[in-house]
Amino acid sequence: SGLQRLAKGTANQELRINSGATAPEWHTPAVASSDCVKIATAAWGNGFSQVDIWNCFTSAYDFYEILWFGANTSGNYYLEPTFLDASNNAITTTYRTKYAETYNNIGTASFGQGSQDSTGGVRVMNTWYQNSSEYKSQGRIWLYDPLLTAGTKHFADFTCCWNYNTHIGNTWGHFVQDSTTPYKGFRMKANGGTLDTGMRISVYGYKN
Repeated sequence: SGLQRLAKGTANQELRINSGATAPEWHTPAVASSDCVKIATAAWGNGFSQVDIWNCFTSAYDFYEILWFGANTSGNYYLEPTFLDASNNAITTTYRTKYAETYNNIGTASFGQGSQDSTGGVRVMNTWYQNSSEYKSQGRIWLYDPLLTAGTKHFADFTCCWNYNTHIGNTWGHFVQDSTTPYKGFRMKANGGTLDTGMRISVYGYKN
């Protein structure tokens, strides 16, 4: 009976009333875990021909989203991102892309569709050049199970905004790759030239 002293708790514990509502007690809260995590971000200066993000795909997540902003090339080149194997080498099995797109001068709209095959990477902007310092490319790629733990071949979709001279456009579609090699990393590059200063890439992972 009489006054009771509650001993001090440990680091990060919280004070609460016990389940019987008779006395205070220390409680260790569960550690919060996020279902969405930014895994990696890359930004760089002028003159790089490619930027790699190694080992960004793991078994910790099932869904992945790759975002880029501020992409521009040193001349008449188009973005052609590709994926890397466990040795950080580009996987060069043919990427087969189908797409639809809007394009034309500001204030005018045209529509097109088509397909592209390339061993160099995903044709996220068809073969429109990205060579404008005013409107730089931004886009994203969504993919599920890059390690191929549930599937047998790679299949993903994308969208990409771009600017070539007076043309401003948006290309969206999907790609398949007839490969059983798991994706372990990502490489942003163009089909030639170098990438301008200011581009950023982020990779996010989502739990199933």
